[in-house]
Amino acid sequence: SKQNTMVRYFYNIWATVKSISIGMKLTMKRMFLPGITVEYPFESLDFDGFRGKLVNYTADCISCNKCVVACPVDCISLTSREREDFDAQKHKASTGHPLRLELTSYDIDMNKCMYCNLCTEACPTDCLIMTDDIEYSSDDRDDMTIAFCEDSSTGYGRK
Repeated sequence: SKQNTMVRYFYNIWATVKSISIGMKLTMKRMFLPGITVEYPFESLDFDGFRGKLVNYTADCISCNKCVVACPVDCISLTSREREDFDAQKHKASTGHPLRLELTSYDIDMNKCMYCNLCTEACPTDCLIMTDDIEYSSDDRDDMTIAFCEDSSTGYGRK
């Protein structure tokens, strides 16, 4: 038992020295490489495939509810009503999909969003996209809920 304790003691010393040696080797190797620090906000990095703020081009939204169903954290809510004056030629998204429903509200709570991109993949008209916008923080949580339309005629259209 005493011999076992001694073996464990020296093994712990050896494992510690080995761990510190590996860490110091990595530190010495990186010490002489150029720095990668970016002086944000004066400089910024471009991220390929970055998932940022969600934007919905409500003029093309067909109110199919697929984005709401696909969202695992329920950060998207939408309400719509049937168009009384629906005309297939007149009420059409830029993708050609008929706008049978009129979008009355479309809200995204960016506090809840986990940036998984499932909602944009579910969208059949590609009106919901993730931008590369990373600078939209706020002191107030209510500012992080984005209302895209009060009425579908005042929504965002494609540029």
